[in-house]
Amino acid sequence: MSDTKSDSLGPAPAQDQPIGELREYLARAYGLPPGYTVERVVRHGGRLGTALVVHIRAPGGVKNLVIRYEEERHCRSAASLRAKAVADTDGLTRGQLITDKWALSVYEALCALADVYERMDVEGQTWEWVQELYSRGQAITGLTLDAAAVDARYQALKTLKDYPYSRTTVQNPDVTRDGKVIRSVPPIFVDREDKTCWVTARHLHVFVKYDLGADVVEDTVFSRILEIGGKRRRIEQWNRGRTDKPRLVLFKLPTPAADDDPDAQDESVAEAEKAAE
Repeated sequence: MSDTKSDSLGPAPAQDQPIGELREYLARAYGLPPGYTVERVVRHGGRLGTALVVHIRAPGGVKNLVIRYEEERHCRSAASLRAKAVADTDGLTRGQLITDKWALSVYEALCALADVYERMDVEGQTWEWVQELYSRGQAITGLTLDAAAVDARYQALKTLKDYPYSRTTVQNPDVTRDGKVIRSVPPIFVDREDKTCWVTARHLHVFVKYDLGADVVEDTVFSRILEIGGKRRRIEQWNRGRTDKPRLVLFKLPTPAADDDPDAQDESVAEAEKAAE
């Protein structure tokens, strides 16, 4: 067990302790406000020269945060542990407890939590991508992909094509005049006719690779979504004046336990639509 004194972090919980203890230790180390949780850690290669990404889940209504250490060696120094956390969370963290004495203990806790997620099966991890997308995405509603509704179908494709979400907007978000970071979120299209949820191939890849920090190539992302029940469609549509014709590859998002729970899709759609309010 870790030292519970307010002025000392103490050693990290043993790896065989409950995941909750590791998360509590890291939340305390980073000085996270109440309601924020270190949800998971991803090690990209597991070596000192490869990246380590810390995913922080925020309380309801607040966007989740990501701390990305470009090299794991930076997680062994108190100064770099704290500095990168402050920079990537816009000053949310307060890491006074991360000192030179306890920096390696924090690194141990990060690696221990990452090991838990590295053991997750591929299908389980893919479902996690989809659930995170439903949770974080911005719903696009009121339109349809029905070929009979020419105007609505064109507007749906045009909206998705022009939506400002990319590697650049994720890694270099806009900042307001008063210094507030405007975080970019992926769009989820909710068809008004059948309530199915769709995401473009480009937005899906950006979300998994740059928002979630998964070290996977584009084709792997797509094939794994198809393996858990997603559908792929290539759609194009002229506007009325035949001056513009958006072409997109879209993925229909699967819904968790849809075969066993008839309410599963309704719950996933409701979660996506809530983001549009």
